[in-house]
Amino acid sequence: MREHTRALLAEIAGTFMFIVIGAGAIVTTVAAGSPPNGLLSIAFAHGLALAIAVSSFGAISGAHFNPAVTFGLAIAGKHPWSRVLTYWAAQLVGALAELRDPLRPGHGLDAAHIRGARRLVGEVEQPDLRGRGGTSESCMALDPHCK
Repeated sequence: MREHTRALLAEIAGTFMFIVIGAGAIVTTVAAGSPPNGLLSIAFAHGLALAIAVSSFGAISGAHFNPAVTFGLAIAGKHPWSRVLTYWAAQLVGALAELRDPLRPGHGLDAAHIRGARRLVGEVEQPDLRGRGGTSESCMALDPHCK
């Protein structure tokens, strides 16, 4: 296998890993009902994912995993311009592959993920469990303003 092909496969795998772990941290934090300061755990998950991806694939591809990094390195003369578009394509493939991850329920973003992300940043109303089989305790656990 050619060196450039190996680098592109490493970019795909590293970008996929970074996106999957980051998105998983967001979904887990929201599902656990963490308060808005749960953003710290999401940031740590992204940082850990990036550290693992860089240590795993850095020697193969340079571990860009982000089109802005590839562009910045090309501007600085540290990455050949002739390979910028192929790196961008590999990063796009890695990121989009996350949306079709067959191991994750729902195979990508769905309404529950979007509602959860909005709740994490406080953009959506809390669920109302009254009259839907929820107890007053479960209602209070999800919505402190529940009556």
